Amino acid sequence: MIQDLLYYCPICSGYQSLETNRYTKCSICHAVVRRKGDQFQINDVLKSIPEWYRTISLIKFPDVKFTGIHLETDEELQFVSREAVLRELRYLHPWRPYPGIYALLYQPVEIETGRYAVTDKRVLFLSNQSRVFPLQDVSCVTTNSHYFVFHVAKGKSFQIKFKHESPFQYEEWTRRVLKSYWKTKGRDKIEEFQPRLIFDRPKTKSFLIKAKSEKIRQNFLEKFTAFFLKSVFGILFRVLLSAQVLNKKFIPKTGACIFIFNHTSYWDPFLAQSLLPRKIAFFAKNSEFVKPGIRYVLKIMRAIPVKRYTIDPSAIRNAATWLNAGEAVGIFVEGERSWDGRPQSSKYGTVKFLLASGVPLIPVYIDGAFKVQPRWDEKIQLNRVKLIVGEPMVLDPHKDTFNDALNKIDRAVRGPKR
Repeated sequence: MIQDLLYYCPICSGYQSLETNRYTKCSICHAVVRRKGDQFQINDVLKSIPEWYRTISLIKFPDVKFTGIHLETDEELQFVSREAVLRELRYLHPWRPYPGIYALLYQPVEIETGRYAVTDKRVLFLSNQSRVFPLQDVSCVTTNSHYFVFHVAKGKSFQIKFKHESPFQYEEWTRRVLKSYWKTKGRDKIEEFQPRLIFDRPKTKSFLIKAKSEKIRQNFLEKFTAFFLKSVFGILFRVLLSAQVLNKKFIPKTGACIFIFNHTSYWDPFLAQSLLPRKIAFFAKNSEFVKPGIRYVLKIMRAIPVKRYTIDPSAIRNAATWLNAGEAVGIFVEGERSWDGRPQSSKYGTVKFLLASGVPLIPVYIDGAFKVQPRWDEKIQLNRVKLIVGEPMVLDPHKDTFNDALNKIDRAVRGPKR
């Protein structure tokens, strides 16, 4: 919903004051908010979504009036949520869809109801059995669909579902507190918050990838089902979104390669799988593989499970196995969908993998998908979508530094210069 992004009203700064029935309206100042593609119209003012978001991103935390927490000496409460549900990621079972492909699957399990709170020293989940974690142990902060996620160093991953509040606001607020905390420890900048906190850019050029080299075979039913789904979605996207692929000549017909994409919409992987002429093995969230029916579809579409909240060597190994079999792999280099449509920097771990891969990288800029459906909007707006393929490039780990590789990849997936 729009209020997942605009958790303050941009007009009156009312906290969680936007309400959606037939349309979105502020309950305090009665401002009406409408999304028009990649813009918000609030009352009669039309601005880009990043412009409107900037007006609320610097607003201070709301005043805290909560006494149900014991604070240590010199500890200050920063914010506390309303009612929320805590989930923990727990091991499910191993998964071996094809020879050479192996992963451990995890599923989120609801464990308790309470309130999420952050002080200048600790992260807490307040319940009958309150959980307390020092800020220095928080190693990842992100958002997964409708859940706020944090990982504890050498510990567990937790998801929190807020019943009446935005998960994105708690991602942003927790990051603010972490920045302040680590600044007091002499760390002036946090480079990445997901899949783990990184304070400095990597200095190593690449790493060694160990994977099996064997042919991966799908049976007839799997091939037919994959072809059928690809065809149906391709027709729907071409009819409803006038979707098209530009510069197909840059796509190799055979051989190992990695497609690299920008990421702004839920529909990005579906657009890429159904419109591009190659079969592509994409990374997908580990938790998506829990249900057997969905797991089967993900298997035949060559999905690679990856844990988003920590470093996942098995995902890299499985991707390398597909490459060694002469197949194509697809990566959304930004790691997660953009909240306001602006491009994000490529994840450092992804850059290191691409630098070590030694195969052609095929950049594809997906243009228009954010206007169709941003990650926070449940409504779809029909809009023309283009997949613009760039010239292939190969990174040389002996010549390209990490910064060189990062800059080349970022430029490549941001599309043609306007």
